[in-house]
Amino acid sequence: MSYEDKGSERLIKVNYGLCIYCATCEEVCPEEAVKLTGEYRAWFKGKDEMVKTVEVPLRACANCGRYFVSDRQMESIIKRILERSGKIYEPLIEDLKKLTSYCPECRRSSVELVRKAKILLTRASIAALS
Repeated sequence: MSYEDKGSERLIKVNYGLCIYCATCEEVCPEEAVKLTGEYRAWFKGKDEMVKTVEVPLRACANCGRYFVSDRQMESIIKRILERSGKIYEPLIEDLKKLTSYCPECRRSSVELVRKAKILLTRASIAALS
């Protein structure tokens, strides 16, 4: 399995011709999107059929415009944060969505964004104590 970002899309490729059926992909997939059936025979008419590609649209950074994450991935991240935080972030969801609309580089380099993130974490900590 591999991926490559090309502009506003991420190309995810699976080459079944190279698969050794170790099931590591199923084990490490954070979204549980890979399901193995136990059927170890793959039949393809040609080598080009062994490679499957999926194109996923990417979201642009609200600051620099660089593409960095898919909408589905970001929704999953926010959902996981809400689940793991015991719903502490629920009242802060709009602020969380705004902060996650920036790419990692902009989040690290912008003093204003770092301040906003610290404010959000402080508000979440206060909510957790209540």
